[in-house]
Amino acid sequence: MDNISSLYLSKFGFLEKHVDLTSYTGFRTKSYASAMFIPSGVEGLCFLIRNKSDFECITTIGAGYNLLIRDGGIKGLTMSLGNNFGKISFRRSENFTDIDVGASVKSCEFASECQKQGLSGAEFLSVIPGTIGGALYMNAGCFGAEISQIVLNVHLVTDEGKTYTISADDIKYGYRSSSIPSDWIIVGATFRCTSSSIESVSHTVKKLREKKLSTQPTCGLSCGSVFKNPTRHCAWKIIDELGFRGASLGGAKVSEKHSNFLVNTGKAKASDIEQLGEKIRKEAASRLGIHLEWEIQRLGEF
Repeated sequence: MDNISSLYLSKFGFLEKHVDLTSYTGFRTKSYASAMFIPSGVEGLCFLIRNKSDFECITTIGAGYNLLIRDGGIKGLTMSLGNNFGKISFRRSENFTDIDVGASVKSCEFASECQKQGLSGAEFLSVIPGTIGGALYMNAGCFGAEISQIVLNVHLVTDEGKTYTISADDIKYGYRSSSIPSDWIIVGATFRCTSSSIESVSHTVKKLREKKLSTQPTCGLSCGSVFKNPTRHCAWKIIDELGFRGASLGGAKVSEKHSNFLVNTGKAKASDIEQLGEKIRKEAASRLGIHLEWEIQRLGEF
């Protein structure tokens, strides 16, 4: 990145070169970004997008709990929304409450705030890692609930650097997918939750956490489910049928507790994790004729 671009960006946010990205993903594999920009607000983000032709490429990342950054790092400019997109505000009505949530708010933080207010609907987010922005892009969900069920509208910056709000009714949501363009940046959303009691919401959250603890690895370095469930199949059952539960490659391992989780045992490279996943995909295709699609996003250079 040239000095002119750096000077421009420094007026609209925080810019740093050669940034260690180890802490930016749940896998905690070693990687880096050539340059990292954290906008000071929507104005800074719009400026960046309007002038994107000045940069080699722009890659947007969130909290990284659904992300694998390859060993060669991310070239060009990496952009991440910071605390200026981390606000939560409540607007109460008699039977429901609308909640404005910034895109960098963690899903579990949003759920916790709703719990404190005695609001029901977001309990499932208490066991989903990552940020609201990422959850909206991929229609995150678990245990029968999805974020598309409680969102009213989504606030974005378009690929032309303009602010835009889209109604949830105009978004096509599917299984771990949405029609929100990948080059539009989610900056926030409005959700609607129903009035309940702190005791009732807390009970639901407790049950969800107990279920997660009993079925999923929570102590290792992982990024949640690796593969989407194919139609009429469960990914973990396919992996078990192929005999991969507990299998390892380098420092990467298939979780023995839930085989659709890959875990960094402590010394894994991103390439270990990706190669193990690709090995599973290849076997599923050749032996069972089933296509396993990555749920985890993979970015960067090999």
